[in-house]
Amino acid sequence: LLAFVRREGRASELWVSARDGSAPRRVARGESAHWAWPAFSADGSSLLFYAVERSGPNAGTGVLFEVRLGDGTPLPFGPDLRLDPRGRPAIAADGGVLVRTFGDRRALLVARDGRAVTLPFGAGLTLLCASPGGETIAARPEGGPLVLWRGPSGPT
Repeated sequence: LLAFVRREGRASELWVSARDGSAPRRVARGESAHWAWPAFSADGSSLLFYAVERSGPNAGTGVLFEVRLGDGTPLPFGPDLRLDPRGRPAIAADGGVLVRTFGDRRALLVARDGRAVTLPFGAGLTLLCASPGGETIAARPEGGPLVLWRGPSGPT
């Protein structure tokens, strides 16, 4: 499956499309919303995405949301954190989500139960991504080398 965001006026829509040539289908729509970076959950049953603040005191920050593919109702995922929406959320092997905080750009692992754990990758991350199964994480601090990690536990 492929997930993408389509914007129509001030609204955002999440869509999924299969490789079999069937027509794409809309999963959710948000009026006056700016959604970005959809990513499938580890089990493929839902999409995670950022709702990006476009104005006000939190402009430029994102909040992580989840929408179940069969439901269509976006719900906040994890604690109410201001995140850096310039990078796609990365799905970890345990079903958690790797994200960067807004401002200091630290890495967090947000668990399904809402806990957020700061990871030992340092601050100022310019890159944070995970392999498709989430077993390997790549992190690069600003001006530093790219480091590969075995999950959130340590360097390879």
